[in-house]
Amino acid sequence: MKNSTLISSLLLSIFISSSALAVSLPPDGSWDLNGRPGSSTPPGPPSSATKSLSIHSSLGDKLNIYANGNMQAKLIVKYDLSDGFYNPKIELKQKDLGLDLPSTWKVSHIENEFDHIIDSRSRIGSNLQSAQAAEAVYVTSREVDYMDICVELTAEHNNYGEITDTTCFDSTNQDSVVINAKRPVKYTTDDFDINYTNETNNKKLKIKSYSISPKSHLNNIEFTVGKGHLRGKSSNNNVYSDPKNGKMLEVNSNGSYLYFVEFLPKDMNNYTTSYKISDPWSLDIPLDSKTLFNLAYGYGKNLITTHTTNKCIRWGFRPLPTGVGYVRYCQEYQKSTTKAWPMPLATTHRKNHNVYLVDNYGTSHTLNFQLINGDLYYGSSHIQ
Repeated sequence: MKNSTLISSLLLSIFISSSALAVSLPPDGSWDLNGRPGSSTPPGPPSSATKSLSIHSSLGDKLNIYANGNMQAKLIVKYDLSDGFYNPKIELKQKDLGLDLPSTWKVSHIENEFDHIIDSRSRIGSNLQSAQAAEAVYVTSREVDYMDICVELTAEHNNYGEITDTTCFDSTNQDSVVINAKRPVKYTTDDFDINYTNETNNKKLKIKSYSISPKSHLNNIEFTVGKGHLRGKSSNNNVYSDPKNGKMLEVNSNGSYLYFVEFLPKDMNNYTTSYKISDPWSLDIPLDSKTLFNLAYGYGKNLITTHTTNKCIRWGFRPLPTGVGYVRYCQEYQKSTTKAWPMPLATTHRKNHNVYLVDNYGTSHTLNFQLINGDLYYGSSHIQ
């Protein structure tokens, strides 16, 4: 009987323990090391740092630039970071390869002053979703090339470190932008006019003014003259002649000749002499909106005039006709030298000067001026 009672008690104990165990286990049957139910594995890192990532331009997925190293293609990268991600870093890559751009292509986050669009197509609008951020990236090329550009974005997470997303291997309509870097326009001397505008003179010098402007087929192009080529203006909008410091100068120390060229701004009143000169002149410079800059060409000969004054600088004595006594006479009279220009006359030859222009797309051009035997030339053309 005792054995029967013992067996019944044991079976009842096992039944109760099994029932309790079955009730306490979680649905997945897991059990932590402390005897408490729990998850078998922690959640894994997110598969993407962004909820959305795209790249485009205001002209869609294709645009043209000039391969001059200055004209920028403006690209817009739009993204929406996944929860917990921060500090996004954007890099542009080659589509379908994921490689860096060639060294002839440069990427900047700073916009320069040149135009970004040469296409005649209408811009395409692009709206941001409420949670999206956008960042402008600018690309230039120094060589004629064709590049399909995608974007990589790397963001940080406190728990999972850095994760990189890319559009380089996607197949959507906003995964890359094709940039065609075209050969820049090559300007020549025939693209610019040199026009006579005015002249004046004093006793020894003649001064002529000319305007330099692009021809009519370049009306839609804006040019800027490089710094340091043009004379500065005074507070009254005049430029005072200063040939000794001019870009081009030919002068002989004996004053037998003088040729000079000064390059003047387009928006000025008069090119004139300083008030200190004894034989002043003033040359009116016409204002023309098409003019890039003006130049003044001056020339003269026999700039030094010498005449004898009545002032004796060396006396002598000679005997009187009677043979008795001496009389004083002037052996040398003072000579006066007058210069037609208030400048030191030291032999100087600065016969060439290049004026640098850059258009609104960043393409540069050089205008060459020369003095040949005193005559002024633009390129190989004699300026009359």
